[in-house]
Amino acid sequence: MSRVRRRSPRPLHSRRSAWTTPTVIACSPLPLHLRCPATCPNRWHRSRRPRPRPRSSRPRPGCCTPPPRPPGCWRCGSRGCVGWRDGARSRARSWASTCGSPTRTCVPSSNGDPDPPEGTARPGTKTTTRIYGAGWPEHISVALQRIWSVTVRPPSSTTADGHTEEEEYVMGWVEKRGDGFRVRYRLPDGSLFTENGFDTREEAENRIRDVESDQRRGKFVDPRLAQTRFGDWVREWVQAHDVSAVTWATYDSHLRNHILPRFADPELGDITRMTIKVWAKQLRRELSERSVDDVVNLLSRIMGEAVDEELIGANPCRKLRLATGDQPERPHATAAQIAGLADRVSPGNAALIVTAAYTGMRWGELTGLQWTRVDTANREIRIDGKDGALHEVGGKLTLGPPKTPASVRTVHLPRFLADLLDDHHDRHPTARFVFTGGDGALHRRSNFRRRVWLPALRGDTATGRPRINPDMHFHDLRHTHKTWLIEDGVPEVLQHKRIGHKFHGVMGVYSHVTRPMIDAMLAGLQYRWEQTREQTGSTNP
Repeated sequence: MSRVRRRSPRPLHSRRSAWTTPTVIACSPLPLHLRCPATCPNRWHRSRRPRPRPRSSRPRPGCCTPPPRPPGCWRCGSRGCVGWRDGARSRARSWASTCGSPTRTCVPSSNGDPDPPEGTARPGTKTTTRIYGAGWPEHISVALQRIWSVTVRPPSSTTADGHTEEEEYVMGWVEKRGDGFRVRYRLPDGSLFTENGFDTREEAENRIRDVESDQRRGKFVDPRLAQTRFGDWVREWVQAHDVSAVTWATYDSHLRNHILPRFADPELGDITRMTIKVWAKQLRRELSERSVDDVVNLLSRIMGEAVDEELIGANPCRKLRLATGDQPERPHATAAQIAGLADRVSPGNAALIVTAAYTGMRWGELTGLQWTRVDTANREIRIDGKDGALHEVGGKLTLGPPKTPASVRTVHLPRFLADLLDDHHDRHPTARFVFTGGDGALHRRSNFRRRVWLPALRGDTATGRPRINPDMHFHDLRHTHKTWLIEDGVPEVLQHKRIGHKFHGVMGVYSHVTRPMIDAMLAGLQYRWEQTREQTGSTNP
């Protein structure tokens, strides 16, 4: 019996240059009694003679049906990389073989199939995207289309191994990790970065889309920069931030007592909105709503600077909308209550309280006021821009500028107040400062509140002195003066000017203070004082 010698099947691919695109001939399914062309990639169809199809077997795939495994490495798509060769040798789950770093290992190899996968762009060509999965089940096709996508830029230089330095892998993938998922993607320098902590696959896929969108729009922030510790970033921020000594004392207190104890160790990228909201909720149990708002605003300022330096992509404090509640309305006093407080303290402290209520000056502007800035003849007080206010920083009293540039102003006095200050100067003719303590030293806010202000508010039932609004602060005398100006119908532009606030908006640009406005305001304050003296019969001061 003669032996029929079969011709060995034609190789799937010819050995051509590593980056030569193969010629693909798409053939239609042919009848089984006809032979396929020699270029058909299906070995069974290239047999020398037709074979009858067994009736009990399943139909074999047609010419246009994809092979039963993906045509290349699962990560880079090349059939010449190490990962593809290893998977081909094992003959099992070659689509899941890992090839290592695409920037170094996933390159054409002479030991494997030298042809690049179908649809892959050669270096120097336009960016293309290869999509696999046609003819596969739907869930596998969608997964392949999400994973196998590589973008290649035209090379600007070539390394020793022939790999270009300008390749950028923008597509990431999702991996199951324990009970959750993680996202892995390539950074512009080719390194692999991993983000953990996604509860669902949908969240992880959304993160991949965000990364791709940021890269396309040129707003991608290297996530490795977000690994900077918050405490380290605060030290850099402090060195570059320039504020007044009083403001920095407030910032330093917030940082030492509230912010750094909670956020010194975490990385910038780990600080989330929910973390800040939980922390603010805990602060609200210890501090007032105003203090909580100040501390959170400082944290937001620091994180905003980190966004400007491109350390993080977004400020977690932005639009936080903490439910701090409405601020309670501050109390104000009547003219009779001011006269009652003046009767309960010494003449020097009485002059301080009355001047605060009838001028609206701040505590620091009053305690730092020098006699050289008081002109009783023209009934004016001038607040200087260099040393017009007294500041207490770290327990030390220093003269410095007032709170804002708008605070540098001239305060006009009613006639009774100018006479009151003349009498006060006669009692202390050699003093440098207008208002001092009993021993001639400068006032400290805490001492004045404890020794003078609170006892005057509490009164003394034994001597027939009732309590006067015990919740009122010394700063509320500014609220009192503003309220009186509104009652007297003083124009708003003059109200802002007298209080030391900037009048914003169009009204602030086109409104101006005139002398008739000032005279009418002083007349109303003088009348208020005289009416109060007649009603109460007070003679002090």
